[in-house]
Amino acid sequence: DKHTEYVIAAVAQWGQPCTLWLLRYGPEGPRIAALAERLGVGVQWFAPQPIPVVAALYRAVDIVVDRFDTGSFGLTTLMALASGKPVITWINGPAHAWAGDVLPVPPVHNCRTVPEIVVALQALQDAEVRTEGGARGRAWVEQWQTPARVTACWQEVFRAV
Repeated sequence: DKHTEYVIAAVAQWGQPCTLWLLRYGPEGPRIAALAERLGVGVQWFAPQPIPVVAALYRAVDIVVDRFDTGSFGLTTLMALASGKPVITWINGPAHAWAGDVLPVPPVHNCRTVPEIVVALQALQDAEVRTEGGARGRAWVEQWQTPARVTACWQEVFRAV
């Protein structure tokens, strides 16, 4: 569970017309679908897709919302940032501090609660804010996620173990 219910609740509170594109998988799917219907939040459901299809979906949306459970980020956030899209997610800064200068926290709208997500959605209504945030995210990926840098990090991990 990535706490998708936070996003559903935030969109309902935000009150602007939009449609969420959500992946339908796992045991939480029916509960999330029922909540979206009860709160009147439009959802377009997708089955898990191959990476090229997911990349096309990212290019088609205005904002990508990731997870609010672990305080970490993964492929969803990285692909969205690489696509030049602003991301709303929760990254636990103190827990992420272990990465130090090797991998700084990416430029996301870092939200932990429904009210914080609503504030991020309000800010991202502005197309210029979305464009600037997307450009910062793309630049972060280009700096910190180059094949050479990622390969070097993995080589260091494999040498250490």
